[in-house]
Amino acid sequence: MADFKVSDRMLELTFNCKRRIVEPSVYDDVIERYDKLYNPKNTGGSRLACAQFNNKIRSAREFYDAISDTNINLIALCLQDIRSIFKDERQENCVIYPIDMVLMVILLAKLSGFNTAKEIASYYKSRYLQLICMLPDLPGPEHMLSASSINRVMRLFTTDEINELLFSYFKPHPKLKELILENEEQRPRPEHASRPTVGFDGQEITKTFVRGETSRRKKAAIGVTVYDCSAKKVLAYQAVKKKNNEADAFLQMLPNLSIQGSIVCADALNTRGDISTELNKRGIDYLFNIKDNAGNKELRGHIEAIFSREYAKGDKSEMKTRSYIQKEHGRIDQYTVNTLPATLLDNRIKNPHQEVKTLVEYIKESSYIINGKVVKTTKNTRWYISSLEFSDENADQILYCILDYWSLEQHHSRLDDPKVFNQDDTQSCSADYSSSLLGINKVSYNILSWIRQKLIKESTKKSYRPSYSMVQDMLAEMTVFEVFEYLAEYYRDVNFSEE
Repeated sequence: MADFKVSDRMLELTFNCKRRIVEPSVYDDVIERYDKLYNPKNTGGSRLACAQFNNKIRSAREFYDAISDTNINLIALCLQDIRSIFKDERQENCVIYPIDMVLMVILLAKLSGFNTAKEIASYYKSRYLQLICMLPDLPGPEHMLSASSINRVMRLFTTDEINELLFSYFKPHPKLKELILENEEQRPRPEHASRPTVGFDGQEITKTFVRGETSRRKKAAIGVTVYDCSAKKVLAYQAVKKKNNEADAFLQMLPNLSIQGSIVCADALNTRGDISTELNKRGIDYLFNIKDNAGNKELRGHIEAIFSREYAKGDKSEMKTRSYIQKEHGRIDQYTVNTLPATLLDNRIKNPHQEVKTLVEYIKESSYIINGKVVKTTKNTRWYISSLEFSDENADQILYCILDYWSLEQHHSRLDDPKVFNQDDTQSCSADYSSSLLGINKVSYNILSWIRQKLIKESTKKSYRPSYSMVQDMLAEMTVFEVFEYLAEYYRDVNFSEE
């Protein structure tokens, strides 16, 4: 971590004094005890190690002086809200680290790219002299937070508690979609095709396992995510113990979701009649991919035959077609949707879905280019059903819904990315730990997405598009206070915004 220096930004933030977390005399005592415990000179350390430690102590004092006049009300509110959600069932006289304190440290660490319990414990130790200025009643330096303590606390969380944190106090930022549009990080589209796309899907943590099971194919937890694909934010999550239970989990989460006006998308595995029926009851439109599974084999074959028949007739006046071309280095992708009215369906065909109004053929054609010449072309075709009315406007909407939906897969990739959350590398046999990990990563992802968009907007470089790992690296170089400023601004906007 870079040595701390009092920046102009820090000085601007040191007003609005309300109270101190640690009084000067108490902080001096903490530094003295920390020095006795961890100074390399006490264990025969090298001159370089001793010099680096002394510089760390000096930086910590500068840090304390810089934030001593800071308004800390938001810190207290954050901790109070976390404490109101998470019930600590440990014996009170045995608790050194309260559950809200540990969760705050985990959030700050994850935003800075520290993911495993061991990494978070290292983050805590290296930034202890900063954290004690920020978090009230933090234990003394004799009781450093260990990896085993972090794992123990993680197993105490329940899915409902983490969802409450996600739904209530750290829900998606209200201006995230607005920032994405301002930063031109969404494909340009007609105004009538701007309805949000919501997708749900499951994701395994591949290295987890179930204690006592002979097969490692059974995972300690599988996360089901409800994701706003247009605003790139997590709306809710639930952990399930068995694979292919995504649809049931979605039905359980649906009553708590505010997704009116959205279009719900799902892959072929989750294109089930009970899902479309429940969405219809709630007045929510859907766009579902269908294949030969989930009881849709006969319907899929019939839809393919309908489109083939229309092509054979040669008169495609009833068909509505929309395309989008995307050029990348060495490749050109053309995405096309052809739509037909669902009135063409034969009533004798088995169809488990209610209110199907539009049939969709989706074609992705990719041309690979070397030295200006097309050397290879691939074509992939899929079929969809939708409750959207068959119209010119909805043909556009369907195209962009399908394109937006794949940001859900990007979300999964970022969670698994070794340089971001490295979720896939988690080795655990505890369903409680795995479930908590899934949820905390979702909360951290939403905050990190907002920070990234905020950085893009504030940058003077028009082409500035930092990766998620680059944002984490930047936060890792900041002081705890500066990282908390982002966390506090997010919390304030979500909980106290007029919107």
